[in-house]
Amino acid sequence: MSQALPAAIQTVAGANSNLRVGIVQSVDSAGFLTVNVGGGIISTMPYLSSYSPAVGDNVQIARFDATWLVLGIVGVPRAGQVIAGVRSSTTATPVTTVGTTEADLPFLSTQVERTFLAGHAYEFFARFITAQSVATDIFQFRCRRDTALTGTEMGFQRFSNNKTTGSWAQSMQFMFEEPITEPLSLFWSVVQVTGTGTITITPASNTATFCYWRAVDLGLNSAVNGSPWDVTT
Repeated sequence: MSQALPAAIQTVAGANSNLRVGIVQSVDSAGFLTVNVGGGIISTMPYLSSYSPAVGDNVQIARFDATWLVLGIVGVPRAGQVIAGVRSSTTATPVTTVGTTEADLPFLSTQVERTFLAGHAYEFFARFITAQSVATDIFQFRCRRDTALTGTEMGFQRFSNNKTTGSWAQSMQFMFEEPITEPLSLFWSVVQVTGTGTITITPASNTATFCYWRAVDLGLNSAVNGSPWDVTT
């Protein structure tokens, strides 16, 4: 006599086999994890060699009776993927500096907080469309966290177009190693360093010429057990 599909699957897999989701609490030196599964703490949990664990990871777990196995992370991109970014629109308003007052670039601010993971190294890249009024002036782009203009500076880049004709693309790039898992809001700004003129940052002139920034997850750093990264000495 044939069985219905759910009953047939249960007969093969067994009633005590299922998938669960948990949060990594710690990674021990022996290569096992302590995981919070539905409020219960389970220690000495093994994991697949293809997964490089970090505290705070949301992970998928296979359970076979009393045996648990962490299969990998849930909902987090693999290394090399863009995990956050903002692109300006053609309707945003250009920003022009006034003296040495730092100017926020609201068309590049994050609209929502993005979660960055402990032990992960991130590479940030930003592109700006610029036009300055005095060729020899020097300006500086800044990236701040949490609050526009006053938040902690995460990275900066100085530049000069060395000309006053036309618009020129300038960029900045920096790396950030996240010590804790936390949500971040990012803000970008520009300020005059030397000179007497101004600079105008144009959000976008068409669909091929626009300002943007992106954050790429480079993967785990050397502080995390099983990381593919090395630190040279």
